[in-house]
Amino acid sequence: MPCFGGTRNTKFAHRWGRTTRNKLSHYPKFACARFARRIGYDSLHAYWSEASLDTVGDSPTLCSALSDGVLYSLGGDVKSQGGVLACLAVMVLTIGCGTKPEATTKTEESKADNSALLAAAKQNQAAGNPEIALQLAHEIVAKHGASPEGVEAAAMIPALRSAAIAKQEEARQVAEREARDKAKQALAKRWSYSVSTDRMTDKTIRTAAIESENTVSFEFPYQGPQRGTLTLREHPTYGKDVIFTVDRGQILCNSFSDDCWVRVRFDDARAERWNAAGADSNSSEIIFIHNYASFLRRLRQARLVLIEVRFFQESPRTFGFEVGGFDFSQYSR
Repeated sequence: MPCFGGTRNTKFAHRWGRTTRNKLSHYPKFACARFARRIGYDSLHAYWSEASLDTVGDSPTLCSALSDGVLYSLGGDVKSQGGVLACLAVMVLTIGCGTKPEATTKTEESKADNSALLAAAKQNQAAGNPEIALQLAHEIVAKHGASPEGVEAAAMIPALRSAAIAKQEEARQVAEREARDKAKQALAKRWSYSVSTDRMTDKTIRTAAIESENTVSFEFPYQGPQRGTLTLREHPTYGKDVIFTVDRGQILCNSFSDDCWVRVRFDDARAERWNAAGADSNSSEIIFIHNYASFLRRLRQARLVLIEVRFFQESPRTFGFEVGGFDFSQYSR
């Protein structure tokens, strides 16, 4: 039987030459088998139907030249058994021209990438960076979960997730502790401490003082904003005192009666009335709050102390003291 002999086969050669690049590029096994069946060679059709042509690729330029050039020419001239063999040889060349090793190369590159990612995940895990290792493990599983590296990475994920959560919790606790320490240091700076020697007794005088956070203003002649001052004092002659002072104003405190007191509140506790006494010098800017030991004990446990004081011809004023930074060791040294 001729290969492309006659008018009918010549038209087929034209049509086959125009379309062979697409069929051989995408469906080489199907195209070759169909062509063999078309020209009447059942044995060749069976061979291409059963042959393994998985390595055939798409090499458009060379395959196109073979199909559109050589086979087109054969279509008008080949009418013999030798011509058929020539057709078959051209088809073999056409199939061979599409063979390429890129698939194997890509597989090897993918395996190398997976191995590199897995090694990086293990390295970060050993270095104490579970968050990075967890991210790499998820990347391997997402892209190549069925690979050996993907299976190993998936097995690592639970432990890495637990380690990452533990590290985040540890970091949170460290941040909170640093924030508390920083706040305490800022509060500590609000206090001023002094140590001196009483020349009459050669004994030590200790004081710790802090100013109020807020300011108050009075009418003339005591106008202008001012702060209150809270002072703890240990004196060899006068004893231990809690002292409240202002720069200007008249604190209502009658030393000859029981009408000298202030209201004190420690943090969120209920405000309480504390007895006080005026100065021996009759100064109107200073009062001494009684019960030093109890006041000091509660102050050391508090962060905020509010003291409400009454003033002559003024409404009571409240002074707030952020005492959380009090350092008893500095005061008692």
